[in-house]
Amino acid sequence: MLCGALLRSSSIPNIARHFSVVSVESNATDNVAKIVFDDGKMNIFSFDAIAEFNKCLDDCKDAGSVIITGNSKAMSAGFDLSVMGTYPSTDSAEMLRQGGELMLRIANWERPVVIASSGHTLALGAIMLFAGDLRIGISDNSKAKFGLNEVAIGLPVPTCGMVIGRNRLSSSYLYRATVLAEVYDANEAVTAGYLDYLVPSDQLEVEAMKKASIYAKYNKDAYLNTKYMATGFDMEKAKRCLAADVAAFMPKKE
Repeated sequence: MLCGALLRSSSIPNIARHFSVVSVESNATDNVAKIVFDDGKMNIFSFDAIAEFNKCLDDCKDAGSVIITGNSKAMSAGFDLSVMGTYPSTDSAEMLRQGGELMLRIANWERPVVIASSGHTLALGAIMLFAGDLRIGISDNSKAKFGLNEVAIGLPVPTCGMVIGRNRLSSSYLYRATVLAEVYDANEAVTAGYLDYLVPSDQLEVEAMKKASIYAKYNKDAYLNTKYMATGFDMEKAKRCLAADVAAFMPKKE
């Protein structure tokens, strides 16, 4: 389902696990790790997918920067609705906890994270865009949709996701994007704050690698100190909010 592909560096162990048809790449000059999320469909965050994503992040811990990408259909369409659809329940609460912790892990990653999205990016997938440092989409996929569609399918938007999103979503879109569950095409996703910019689909991988290679050379302390000043307060608030979110997803006691 997931594969971490290492782009260079003898200090980073080769990744042998394959969860889809994705090859391990190598590059002689760049210290960049790449995680490819590809279940062949809409890249749903199931319990297994969340666990594998965390394993891939473990394998990327020594990289100078990380690229996260999906398949041509989707970056991710969000949580597994066969579980989340049981809300409120202990299973939906646990899935929310695990998915929320994964997003916070990405948001607090100690090296720059580039997210390259070529398809639908919804719900938890959209929150992952907020967690990345640079978010690149494609200009030639008119069908791709971006947004927090939870309310439209009967679920509350996790408060922790909105806290992360406040740093990225345009203030003029925040209410409509969350409370009214609006979804957007790629062009409006840039305006709204889900994406930073678009490139043609045949340039997405090249552009992501170009930027990640530059960021891999950044001084770690300079990056972390500046990132903390920009997002540290909100990240701490998001951790507290996640605990409240999980409690709200539990069934009510009679």
